[in-house]
Amino acid sequence: MELVYLWVEKYKNIEKQGFNFSPRFECEFFPEYEKDNYDQNALTEKSIFKIKPKKDIENFFSTNINITAIVGENGSGKSSVMGNIAMQNANFIIYENSDTLFLYTPDSEYVKNVIFNQIEKVSEINFDFFALDYDILMPNLTDEYIELDIISGTTSINIINSIVSIDNRNIDLYAYKSIVNRLLIQYSNSSTIFNYNPSVITLQKNYEYIHNKLKYDISELEGKILLSEFSNEPTNAYLYLYQLFNDFLNDDEFMLLLYLFLQIYSNNPLVLDLLDELFDDPELTFVDLKEQIFDSIPNHINDLKILRDNFDEYVAILKKENFFHIQLSLSDLKKSSEINLNLLSNSYIFNIIEIDFYSQNYIKIHELSQGERYIYINMLMIYDKIMNTEKDNILIFLDEPDLTLHPQWQKNYINELINLLSQIKNKKFQIVVSTHSPFLISDLPKENVVFLKNGKQVYPFENKQTFGANIHTLLSDGFFMSDGLMGEFAKNKINEIISFHKEIIELQEKEDSQELEAYKCVYEDKQKDFWHIQSIIGEEYLKQVVKNHLVEIDKILLGEDKAKEAEIQRLEDQINALKGNQ
Repeated sequence: MELVYLWVEKYKNIEKQGFNFSPRFECEFFPEYEKDNYDQNALTEKSIFKIKPKKDIENFFSTNINITAIVGENGSGKSSVMGNIAMQNANFIIYENSDTLFLYTPDSEYVKNVIFNQIEKVSEINFDFFALDYDILMPNLTDEYIELDIISGTTSINIINSIVSIDNRNIDLYAYKSIVNRLLIQYSNSSTIFNYNPSVITLQKNYEYIHNKLKYDISELEGKILLSEFSNEPTNAYLYLYQLFNDFLNDDEFMLLLYLFLQIYSNNPLVLDLLDELFDDPELTFVDLKEQIFDSIPNHINDLKILRDNFDEYVAILKKENFFHIQLSLSDLKKSSEINLNLLSNSYIFNIIEIDFYSQNYIKIHELSQGERYIYINMLMIYDKIMNTEKDNILIFLDEPDLTLHPQWQKNYINELINLLSQIKNKKFQIVVSTHSPFLISDLPKENVVFLKNGKQVYPFENKQTFGANIHTLLSDGFFMSDGLMGEFAKNKINEIISFHKEIIELQEKEDSQELEAYKCVYEDKQKDFWHIQSIIGEEYLKQVVKNHLVEIDKILLGEDKAKEAEIQRLEDQINALKGNQ
């Protein structure tokens, strides 16, 4: 399966643009309109779509993998193109499957007069897709992918949508940890798939969270439950519950119920009003309290409902003292009926049961380097989504997966991805990656890279290649950094010296001795700083160029003799420094 071509009439900064994604086909679309207002008029019969095959290295990445990258400056349209690939706004898309080319359009009226030679039209796409969107502050793509479910019937899943609130952009770390823990448990003993294999876990029962939460948060409850009939009892609900059920002070069931109550309260403060009525009952029992708390769980919080529905099972786990503070084999636990490991992936149980994962060599997952851990979890998520789709053709969107990665791990990313997907022989994949990393681009032939500039596809590597290219070339050409690769602060410091030299040359040519004398006074303050900047420049050629400027400045403002003295002094200082380092 391969994405071949995308045409967009108008979307954000993209207007009347086609985008080639395939190294095997060269596509061109020649639209003709009845009027200039193409938003309201279908294309005429003169509209032609042309496609011809190109030479290509077959199975370049693997027999079942194709990778395309989208690169460009910020604002060049990378996210817009990715959104359009998902056909939320694309006018039509061409893709290949089993040597057959297919056309899909959400608006059949738009292309009814277009001539498409040797392309089969379809009403539904026959591939599945999902996205890992790394821009958590801009989750627009998440919305578009979710809406696509209605259009195409595909399974679109974005991991960020599971852990980020779209309204306030807050990350729910417990939800993230819950997802990761589930994957670690599910795909443990998969050493042939991943480079890290969690095979051992330790469980630790911890009620500190409950005590701390009560200590710092329960003060809000003071005075809210005024137990008039029990005026001698404390008004703090936590203390009251303890006093009322003193038989359960050290009981796992009571502590779990108390924890559940606190979680419900944090999501629904009105639960106190319900409990207030219950507390007025002098014959209140633990069963009554449990039932009331269970009934108060908000319907929209699924993990709390799981905690409630499996309450007795969670209590049974807590009571297994021999399972805590020891190393347990994940494979043995999977075979055992004593613990349901899936229950331990509940985000609300993490505060009660802490889980640590170890490899066979007893390397804890959190002892991996940040980059190694990031890529491993990244691959886990991708693998999980693949395992949960029935379709054989899968399109994977990776929006800037190189964010936060050290260059060493940016270099490894494509290789890790290919190693993972090439092991899944029964499915075919196309990966579309948006990136700012020259390391990712150096793993791809130029035919597999879509370069964007101002919403248009351009071809900066017409006579060059991206595959195995020098990253300086990729940065300057592929990422359109025409103003150089130096940091802006350093460039400004160096340009200050060059500009200063140009200014005094102009004054010298004008024979303006008064202004030159003023510049001489300024240079007395700047001379030491200018020469220090020259001495720490890392690029040797540039260092010599700046030195030449400074030598000329010295000659003009200090005179030939003093300029020579200054140069001699600098050389002597260098000699003394070298002697001191011996």
